[in-house]
Amino acid sequence: MMKIFVILLMIISINVQAENDDTLICRQKVINFYNWYSEAINQIIEDVFLPSFVEDKNGNVTLDFTEYVNNLKRFGFTDKIVNNEINSYKPCIDNLQEITFKKFKEDFDDISNYEDIFCDFFNTHRWIKSMESFTGVEISKSIVNGKECKLYGRIYEGTEPYKFYYGDVVVTLIKFKDTWMIDEIKI
Repeated sequence: MMKIFVILLMIISINVQAENDDTLICRQKVINFYNWYSEAINQIIEDVFLPSFVEDKNGNVTLDFTEYVNNLKRFGFTDKIVNNEINSYKPCIDNLQEITFKKFKEDFDDISNYEDIFCDFFNTHRWIKSMESFTGVEISKSIVNGKECKLYGRIYEGTEPYKFYYGDVVVTLIKFKDTWMIDEIKI
């Protein structure tokens, strides 16, 4: 009987340790992403966290997602969330197809020009839903349930004692093979 108890205790201990390791990995992945995102925003390196307006082969305007998507994948975003992100720009892309790159360069000098064609995506930071800069994300709760990890956190600006919170975030990660990947971000 004692052997069974010891074996059960060891199994429980191993499972708890694995869950703790998964929690730490998930937390670090999300914190790393938001630290990079904050730094890119604060240094105004837009084409690394937004698509770029470029000229297509017909001389019209389109969006180039190359660097943006590469960065999302580098931080472990799933194909699902990347595809959803690209698809969210469809109204903008459809409207850009009607505008020559020359006209775009000459006439698009006001935010209202971009708003009129649903291309004002640079006016709000996508992954925090704010126009403000921010310092990072603070994770307050983690729930690992098999191959899914949910992290609950708050977006903040500043450092102690002048740390201001202004938005909640829930990040869902899924375990694909042995790798945790960001599958959804809700703000």
